[in-house]
Amino acid sequence: MQRTCDACGSVIEAQRSTRKYCNEACKKRGQRGQKVVPLPPLASDEAEFSTVAETRAELEAAGRLRGHLAASALRLARRIDESTAVMGYAPLVKELRAVMAEALKGALKADDAVDGLRDEIAERRARNARSA
Repeated sequence: MQRTCDACGSVIEAQRSTRKYCNEACKKRGQRGQKVVPLPPLASDEAEFSTVAETRAELEAAGRLRGHLAASALRLARRIDESTAVMGYAPLVKELRAVMAEALKGALKADDAVDGLRDEIAERRARNARSA
């Protein structure tokens, strides 16, 4: 029989008709009288800007899509996108920020490449001006 969890509102497959919660955490929330307010679903124009898609694009642009840090970042991003609980959202975002900083450490950004090219052109001009 299918029921909805009294704490978070997710659909659960209940073995007994008396089951009220989907897991122990929700059971504790229910005993404390706390309700989890689900986040509204993304609008169709916001769906393309999911945390997973943006994280993947950022890692791919830096050439760091492979490895355990990239996998951890994508997993965290997925948990953020799928999260229905407001509580616990901020720590996930904070951890994603830390993992992304570590994963992208030392990666050359597009702006860095442009700045490097500008520096190289400036050096060439200075050399040409000195030799002329």
